[in-house]
Amino acid sequence: MKGKGKAFLLLASSLFAGLSSCSQEGTEPPSILSRNIVLDYGQHVSDRVTELFGGAIIPTEIREKAGTPLIAGDEVRVSFTGEWLEQETYPSTIVMKDVQIQSVEVTHLPIVECVLAVVPCGGEISLLPTNHDILLGAFLTPYVIHLDGSFNDLNDGSVGEKVYAVSQDGDVLAIYDYDPLTAR
Repeated sequence: MKGKGKAFLLLASSLFAGLSSCSQEGTEPPSILSRNIVLDYGQHVSDRVTELFGGAIIPTEIREKAGTPLIAGDEVRVSFTGEWLEQETYPSTIVMKDVQIQSVEVTHLPIVECVLAVVPCGGEISLLPTNHDILLGAFLTPYVIHLDGSFNDLNDGSVGEKVYAVSQDGDVLAIYDYDPLTAR
């Protein structure tokens, strides 16, 4: 009897293992897409800044799952199932009909609190970080972004005004007149 009991136990456990592996079959593993948030200054919507996922309008599902504001330079990793389709327009549109977003991970670049200043020998607008240990390099944008989504030329900014610069390797990708991670 001992031999038959072991055989039954072995048969039952292999049958259970087979059933559980069948339930896994047909489930596709999630795909991962990583893009950076880039800004459109007034080309998509006149006089407004539009955040783009690479070159695409950010779907509501991605914004909601992000759990944090999406700002210039953010690296956004989207895990999803289904077929990812984009319409080739400017900006492109992501078709979310058959896509299920599993998760969204956001990595923010450093945000540096600064004061707008005038360079003494040239009269150009400059950014002085309030933390004197931080050095900023080239401006990759000539605009200051406002909370309402509008923007104006950096030269129109007020000297002495506090601003927040998104920095990547010392270069300034975007300038906000509010802290973009806390003000929305």
